[in-house]
Amino acid sequence: MDRIKAKHDKGKKRMNWFLIAVGGLLILETCFAMCISNYNLGVIMPAVIGAPLLIYGLFFGAVNVWFETSLGNAVKIVFMFCYGLLALLIVICTAAIEAGANGRADKNCDAIIVLGAAVHGNRPSRVLQSRLDTAYQYWENNRDCVIVVSGGKGKEELVTEASAMRRYLLDRGVPEESVLEEERATSTLENFKFSKLLLEEHFPNGYSAVFTTSHYHVYRARLAARQAGLDIEGVSAPFSYWLTLNYYLRETAALARYWLFGMV
Repeated sequence: MDRIKAKHDKGKKRMNWFLIAVGGLLILETCFAMCISNYNLGVIMPAVIGAPLLIYGLFFGAVNVWFETSLGNAVKIVFMFCYGLLALLIVICTAAIEAGANGRADKNCDAIIVLGAAVHGNRPSRVLQSRLDTAYQYWENNRDCVIVVSGGKGKEELVTEASAMRRYLLDRGVPEESVLEEERATSTLENFKFSKLLLEEHFPNGYSAVFTTSHYHVYRARLAARQAGLDIEGVSAPFSYWLTLNYYLRETAALARYWLFGMV
């Protein structure tokens, strides 16, 4: 009997430290992300998920006693349901993201649309540079295509994203006539809506196009393209794996919103 109790207590202690470790690491991950990335939902989500786990771990004994009460038991059920649902949602969204990012985009289209991202000063962020480098590689293999750079001016940005992107591509040797600027968009949906208008004006007899965005964003961007009336595929741009958790959590939240409310 004592041996069974000792084994049970040992299991509880392991769970106690596991909760503290996981919760603490998730909070530290948010702190790390805030140091190297712009503030967004994906940055704070690890801390939001980790804080309840850390609190549970730090007050493990007292919380478990409270869980024995009727109210505590109800909270425990809700707690377990929410974390279980979140885990399932993350798995489903990750599978959708990976499947969506591995589409076969036409390598000989008339245009490639670059979806905007943050600009630091008048220079593209690393995320945006990766998208531009992907577009540049596409253009190098198909120099008849035009590159549409799409993105307006954010609150803390000195220039429009499109302007910074255009300068970056020109500095890499892309001719001016091969770059079209779209400077009004403030969302992925608007990126496609306004780029579509620009391309229809540039190609009055019709055109074919692809778009490029970060690997984790391709699936949701394709959904936005469909809403904008563009049936096009995406070219996946690499991203910093240090922030994989943040990017995928942000996409999970965005996809959940889309599936529930139809908002891309």
